[in-house]
Amino acid sequence: MGHEVESAAIYGGAWHDAGTRVDHLMSVPEALEEAGLANWALTKRPLYSLNEATGLFEIAPDIYEHVRGKDGKRLGYVGSEYQSLHNETLADIFSLLVDKDGLNVAKMQTAGSLREGKRVFMLLSLPDSGFTVGNQKHPIIPFLLGTNAHDGTSAARFLPTTVDVVCMNTLNAALGQAYADLAVTIRHSGNINEKVVAVQKMLAEAATMFGDFKVKADALDDVGVTKDAYEEFVDFLFPQVDITKQGKRAIQNRNERVLALTQALTEEVKLLPQYTLSSRDEGRGFSYWQLLSAVTRFTTHTVPVRKHGEREEGEVRFERQLLGQGAEFNARATTKILELAGVKS
Repeated sequence: MGHEVESAAIYGGAWHDAGTRVDHLMSVPEALEEAGLANWALTKRPLYSLNEATGLFEIAPDIYEHVRGKDGKRLGYVGSEYQSLHNETLADIFSLLVDKDGLNVAKMQTAGSLREGKRVFMLLSLPDSGFTVGNQKHPIIPFLLGTNAHDGTSAARFLPTTVDVVCMNTLNAALGQAYADLAVTIRHSGNINEKVVAVQKMLAEAATMFGDFKVKADALDDVGVTKDAYEEFVDFLFPQVDITKQGKRAIQNRNERVLALTQALTEEVKLLPQYTLSSRDEGRGFSYWQLLSAVTRFTTHTVPVRKHGEREEGEVRFERQLLGQGAEFNARATTKILELAGVKS
């Protein structure tokens, strides 16, 4: 496995190639073990610097290295107030949220470690809040995503997300800033237990939001996209290029992205119950819901990505897919889709 995804346990065959596949939703303890997140034994170690005047090594003030005791891996540098938030603690919060009666019913879709242990993630399935859009019978499943940075760069966060399980697109775009507003942050200092109540409240609010999401999605599915509207949408996302000012490379970049979006849309249309080769050739339309789904497929699956160092393309896409990267692009696209469809945002 490459540099980006250190280890992962993943349920569901549509995710990008990364990690270990499992054939069932996992319990919280099982997810920790299968994803290689158990027993990391995180600890802070003091740093030493050489005092050139005395020739002695002294403890550096207010800075420590954060180390995975399991293998001695240095994950980052942290301050004196920093508290290690163990992977087991992150998992316990999931368990406390769902297993109120001790029934051990929390089910994890995926969990894993990114960037050599610097970042970990867990994705809790909430199938009882799932729904379908229009007549497509695509199950849209809400999840609770928990992430944590062990390198000292950010706090742990819990936030709701929605995924189309047919193609594993993250659909944060449809709710825009509302998802970010619901996120609960758990800093590496203070009383962590106090945040459990906040996460429980966030889940309750998210349930209402998921219901609003379905209403909006059904409305988008009822409106067909015209040829003129689609061209307007593409030009909005990828403005026309003036070769005299921006050059051939800019045109090539635009064409690559338009082609990638078109490929994503083709895949979405193929999922329609009424799709046939003849209907495609006859140019029958698609709805704004398919267009929105194509945008999220584009940002997580087909958008051109460039490798950095040892990072493999599949791993870059996996992180985009899981963490909903491309949020600003998705938000702009969603606003335009709602405008063109005449659906209230």
